[in-house]
Amino acid sequence: LAAQLYRELLAESPEASLPAALQLDVANQLAVEGDAQTARRAYTIYLERFRSEPARHDVRVMLAALELRRLDDPRAALATLAQLDRSRLLDAPRALADRLHAEATARAAQRATVPGEAAKDTASTRPPRGRA
Repeated sequence: LAAQLYRELLAESPEASLPAALQLDVANQLAVEGDAQTARRAYTIYLERFRSEPARHDVRVMLAALELRRLDDPRAALATLAQLDRSRLLDAPRALADRLHAEATARAAQRATVPGEAAKDTASTRPPRGRA
C-alpha cells in the first residue's frame, strides 16, 4: 500500500519525498515489488534530500545494484559507485560495492565492443530530474 501511495505522490509531485526512514522503506519496497524505475527514483530522491543521513552510503550501494542488475545500466551503476565513499561502509557492503564495480566495468566494456550494445547503454541512462 505504501509503495502504491508513493507512486501516486510522485505522479502529482515528481520531486516529493517522505521523511528519511519512510523514504528508504518505500524505496526498498518498490525494489522488492520489482518496480525498479520507481525504486531508482525513490533512492535518488533519498540521496538528494538526505545528504547527512548515515544510511546514504548503503543506499548508494543499493542503487548501484539496482541500476546494474535490474535496470541493466552499467554506466549508471558506475556513476553511482563513483560517488561512493567506501571508507564509510562496513566490510560486507564494501565487498558488494567492489563486486558491483567490477561487474559494471566488465559489462560496460563488453557493450562497447558489441555492435548495437553501446547505443542501448547510452539510451538507458538515468531519467531526467522530475520524472519517475
